[in-house]
Amino acid sequence: MPRKAIRPAADSSVPSPVPSSTPSKSQRKRDAHRSQALGEALIDLSAANLARLPLWPALKAAIADAQGLVRIARRRQIRYIGRLLREGDEESVAQALEEVRNPGWRERARHLRLERLLQALLEGDEALSDLHERSQDIDMQHLRQLILAARRERKAEAAGQEEIGQDVEQGVEQEVEQEVAARKGGDKHRRRLFRFLVRSGLET
Repeated sequence: MPRKAIRPAADSSVPSPVPSSTPSKSQRKRDAHRSQALGEALIDLSAANLARLPLWPALKAAIADAQGLVRIARRRQIRYIGRLLREGDEESVAQALEEVRNPGWRERARHLRLERLLQALLEGDEALSDLHERSQDIDMQHLRQLILAARRERKAEAAGQEEIGQDVEQGVEQEVEQEVAARKGGDKHRRRLFRFLVRSGLET
């Protein structure tokens, strides 16, 4: 009967290989392309707009040099600018450039996120619990009061819309118009809740 091969015991003194945290070649290539695209955008900016960006001296000089170059020399300089960006605070430069191109985009984006949070708070308590875990310094008691008031307001509005729809079916047009006019501004508590979220400085 053939003997079974005996495997040597694993040497516990040999550490297991640790996965490398070094970005892959393809990731480095994507990063380089992104940085170079940002650099090319900076070259095309006016001096006034460049002055609004958080550029450091070496980057400023490289951009100024690139503005007088063409073709191969320009591409080489763009690659150099991309390297400078990756070595510095590229994210801050990119955000500042977006603000120059699209003024107020950051505030509009925050407004949209808070609108979504408000809607989630009106829909159920899960969003409130999550918010409490992330933002311990918020006045939760006052927030709950605002949410409950806004929920009651929305429920009353929905009931009123149903009544108006029934009146329309019965052909009471003039009374319906008066009722709709009376209900305008009925989102008072919702607006109060939104103002509270804005003043709380939340970043969702």
